Amino acid sequence: MKRFPTLATPNYILLLAAALLPRLMALGRYVTPDELAWVERSIGLRRALLAGDWAATIQSGHPGVTTSWLGAIGIQLQLWLQPAGQASLNWLETLYWFSPDNQMALRQLSLFLSGGRLLVILTTSLGILLIYRLSRPLLGDGAALIGSLLLALDPFTAGLSGLLHLDALLATFALLAVLALL
Repeated sequence: MKRFPTLATPNYILLLAAALLPRLMALGRYVTPDELAWVERSIGLRRALLAGDWAATIQSGHPGVTTSWLGAIGIQLQLWLQPAGQASLNWLETLYWFSPDNQMALRQLSLFLSGGRLLVILTTSLGILLIYRLSRPLLGDGAALIGSLLLALDPFTAGLSGLLHLDALLATFALLAVLALL
């Protein structure tokens, strides 16, 4: 079994720090309109999973499965850490339809953003570590590290990685799939 040099371990630590820091700094600073729709979908997915209603787990017509799962897990984690949020969740589950004009619903939905966002941040940051790992045999250690650092510190990638949205997840998983095929 081929072993990589021990220099790789500090590189992984550096990359993880470089990926996490810019993403965590934006946590909870702003809310995008699309994220509230993802919170709503995540609430619906969580409700369907808990009820065992597998047909109701389809929340969107496009491939947002990973985002919905991370959002649903984030909501559950938030409820375990802050049980008082259950009242807000119960109120949101009674809504027949989500309207962007409903300010009360917007406030309640935004309460459940942090858990899902944190899981997206962790997933994309770990994805950058995997990108580095998969690109090392192709590019060499130095080029793989520089490329991964640029990806970790890119403001657009970091910004999208801090949202409960599918853009950063899709980009990360697509790049990982291409690297895995090479």
